[in-house]
Amino acid sequence: MKFGTFKVTIELIRFIFGILIAFYLNSAIFPQFQISFIVQFIIVILVLIVYYVIAAKPTNYLLNRSLTTHFLRFLDNLQASELDGVVTYFNGFVMKSRDPIVKSRNAFNAFYYHTKISNEPYQFIDQVSQIVESSKDVYSIRILFVYDAIATSYVRNGDLESALKTYTDSLDYCEQIIDGEKYRENELQFILNHTSILRHIIRFINSTNVRTAGAIKTPRNNNFERLCDDFFFAKVFTLKGMKEDAQPYLDRLKEYQGNLPILDTAKGLIELN
Repeated sequence: MKFGTFKVTIELIRFIFGILIAFYLNSAIFPQFQISFIVQFIIVILVLIVYYVIAAKPTNYLLNRSLTTHFLRFLDNLQASELDGVVTYFNGFVMKSRDPIVKSRNAFNAFYYHTKISNEPYQFIDQVSQIVESSKDVYSIRILFVYDAIATSYVRNGDLESALKTYTDSLDYCEQIIDGEKYRENELQFILNHTSILRHIIRFINSTNVRTAGAIKTPRNNNFERLCDDFFFAKVFTLKGMKEDAQPYLDRLKEYQGNLPILDTAKGLIELN
């Protein structure tokens, strides 16, 4: 079942249970007491509010579990349909919430998934930009993922100059985190590894060759990470006119199956070479 369908199903079940509770109160409980209609109505409303508050925790647990399951599948089968409804789900919190922290967190989550399944501009990019701006003095690991998504978009569209600037900004941000000790203890190793990867990426773009490419050790734990990795090298080598060096990565790109925008771009890159 797709995430969007699962979400609607869960909400429908929760709504039906709410109706059953109201029906039970009206048919089995209230007739035993001499209570006016207004009082009955108020009691039903209060009971339903309590019910929805209590039901929210298991509902969110089930939705998060479903999202994790679909995302893990997506990372290997590269099917955008696995994330159907996910961006809308998080954007719903952005639209409804008045809390700037909640809005920012959910805007980031929506942006994170959006960049993986769509080439269309993100509708709440201003909100994501505010996350970056507000985190210049207050550390947030989410910023590193935002920088990565933006830089990847630049590379995909052939704008290496903007990509290089974004990678450089991300490296500066990492160094600020480390120098200011703004990290959580369990995040330090990730930040150190990410800093090393960024340095090698910047070096590779500035001095593109097989040796500098081989120095970049990005995670390749699933098909999506491998696809992004192979595409990055194929695209940069191609943009630099080094088609022979790009060929091994282009050959690997032919092996991926899926319906993601990055695969469409990869097909165009293969045809170009």
